[in-house]
Amino acid sequence: MPATTAMPPARNKMLFAGIAVIALGGLVIALWPKDNALNPNKEKDEATGFVENTQCVQCHEPEFKEWLSSHHEKSMQIANEKTVLGDFQNTSFTHNGVTSRFFRKNGQFLVNTVGANGQKQDFLIKYTFGCEPLQQYLIELSNGQIQCLAIAWDVRGKKWFQLNPELTPKPGDARHWTGAYQRWNSMCAECHSTNFNKNFDPKTNSYKSSFSEVNVSCQACHGPGTKHVQWASQATNKRREDESKGLITSLKSSQSAEIQSCARCHSRRNQVSPEDAHGRPFHDDFMPDTLRSGLFHSDGQIQDEVYEYGSFLQSKMHAAGLRCSDCHNSHSGRLKRPGNQLCTHCHQSDKNPRYPNLPSKDYNSKAHHFHTVGKAGANCVDCHMPSQDYMSVDPRHDHSFPIPRPDLTLRIGVPNACNQCHKDRSAEWSADFMAKWYGSKVFRRPSFAIAIQGGREGHPLALASLVKRARDPKLANIVRATALELLGQYGPAALDFIAESLKDPDPMIRVSALRGLSQLDLESRVKIAPPLLNDPVRAVRLEAIPVLSVIPRERFSDADKAAFDTVLKEYETLQRAHGDLPAGPFNLAVVYSQLGRKEDAIAEYHRALKLDRRFLPAVFKLVQIFNELGRGSEAEKLLNTSLTASPKEGELHYSLGLLLGEQERWTDARAALATANRLLPDRPRILYNYGLVLQKCKSLDEAEVPIRRAHRMIPKDPEVLQALVVLMIQMDRWGEAKRLAERLVKTHPQHEPFKELLEQIKKDMK
Repeated sequence: MPATTAMPPARNKMLFAGIAVIALGGLVIALWPKDNALNPNKEKDEATGFVENTQCVQCHEPEFKEWLSSHHEKSMQIANEKTVLGDFQNTSFTHNGVTSRFFRKNGQFLVNTVGANGQKQDFLIKYTFGCEPLQQYLIELSNGQIQCLAIAWDVRGKKWFQLNPELTPKPGDARHWTGAYQRWNSMCAECHSTNFNKNFDPKTNSYKSSFSEVNVSCQACHGPGTKHVQWASQATNKRREDESKGLITSLKSSQSAEIQSCARCHSRRNQVSPEDAHGRPFHDDFMPDTLRSGLFHSDGQIQDEVYEYGSFLQSKMHAAGLRCSDCHNSHSGRLKRPGNQLCTHCHQSDKNPRYPNLPSKDYNSKAHHFHTVGKAGANCVDCHMPSQDYMSVDPRHDHSFPIPRPDLTLRIGVPNACNQCHKDRSAEWSADFMAKWYGSKVFRRPSFAIAIQGGREGHPLALASLVKRARDPKLANIVRATALELLGQYGPAALDFIAESLKDPDPMIRVSALRGLSQLDLESRVKIAPPLLNDPVRAVRLEAIPVLSVIPRERFSDADKAAFDTVLKEYETLQRAHGDLPAGPFNLAVVYSQLGRKEDAIAEYHRALKLDRRFLPAVFKLVQIFNELGRGSEAEKLLNTSLTASPKEGELHYSLGLLLGEQERWTDARAALATANRLLPDRPRILYNYGLVLQKCKSLDEAEVPIRRAHRMIPKDPEVLQALVVLMIQMDRWGEAKRLAERLVKTHPQHEPFKELLEQIKKDMK
């Protein structure tokens, strides 16, 4: 839903309550104190159904003990002697000319570094964030904002390091550690604490955030415990009457129940509710990302930090009914078996009764993996769960369990596990060995990667392949949904299948069909999209708003008008709840603009840019509105302001060049487009427009270079070819103009202006 996804104020007095220690059944458990700044009072916890962890441990001591050793338990902790792992013994770390000093004072942990005002000052570390392989530190600023320091502690390497060292944001930038994208309240807290409530007030731009437990505790997965405690206190015969045991979330009821409980945090997703709640369908709170470019490679392998859900959905293991808890201990988070034993528990020489169709063979042998047992390459995960480092030091395994395909590396450039290990070898080398070991049939396995890559590139021949993949019931729904989103660019040819998919039982498919439909004409939308306003799943009906808001209101029936108005309010509530990030006001602005509420849209775009002045989608949309309203001077001012903040952003120079060209300020447009072309040299439309402006400046010889290059890049584009024809006429190269015009008419025989142009050339040549 949100257009973009982007991570994780010091009070003068910090008071820490003493640590309570209780003994239950011989187990000594340290319970974290409630944090008065964030945690709601007891009455509020009871109103939401959440109970103290002490009530869980009374009956579930073994599970609680396992949890105490987990990363979930250490996901966030109050900073103290036991929880802080970093070196605060007056140590320093320098990055991009800024030296930060980590030290202790009066038993507390502090850092001296540059703050939001650009000045160095001391900041109190209030919380630790994570425990391994890195630990981050949280600092409270004003208005309830809690910020994640961009310098983290490498637990294994025992050193400080800079997260995202390639970025060099200055104070005031949304990417600076004091900015919006490093705010715990917005980016981190929901998945690192239990029963988190952001409580953002857009009017005051402040937070009154709260949680029931500082970390990922029992009820983060099992849901509020009040009714379960009541169930446990009943007589045995009464307990039998309640099969749910008073739990809202029944993790054992089905594969999807368990996986979607984990997916609430272990997925790359957008929130579609102001506050998520246990017991609701997953898509009433979240919409997971499909295999979008930049997040996943076209074959579904992980690219950006996407966690595990989107990968696992693609896997044969998910299709076979596997759950997270088949491999992971639900409470400790650890793997249930060491090394290859985890895989050979199912993939074995004997028939597996749980998976009777699984081929029986000795997978843990050199005959299968062709590597020395006990060495790299002999581990199942080396080939089937290649890892990707995130946050510099945190390797994450791909949970789609891909088979290495160096042939796809050669065809479309996706990575493969062979060359991720053998970095000094070529993909051809890897492909040769794969064919030698397993036969060439390994490369004939069907793959959706070619279709997805073709769709990403907008290749005309990809249409049929995308429809085939989107219709394939053997493919994971996340793959089918990805194909659907890409189909919209093919226009009416894809309409019938998109319409068919709007009725699919899977909410992800319906959402993706709507996204595909958003690229089609208004007539197509108004015919088939309105019923989705009444969809029972929140993610689906909210997606219908940006698709339908562009439709004139008189085109709707009275019932559809009422449904639209109801869902629009739901949409507005969601975006305002997430108005502390630029995507919230941006999404509102897009809808308001389509509804004709231009001034409301302008205000929301400005609100997005106030949160992140480099948020380019808002810049370009705002420029577009200013142009529509005849306010060119405001558009130019906005672009120049944005260029001051982002002088190397080619898209801004391009947009400015187009604006100046529309105003017939050819010399200024020439300079802007020349810079855009230098920064984005492989963009044919920039080359084309740059050539047109050079023509206007009477620099015909110069104009020929970019226009010819654009024509080589997109030879079938009629506008570029026509521009080249006109340029040849201007340069008195009539013979070439005639040949190019003949090609133009041949490729577009129904276009009368092209025929007239050719006839005029023939006439002038006489």
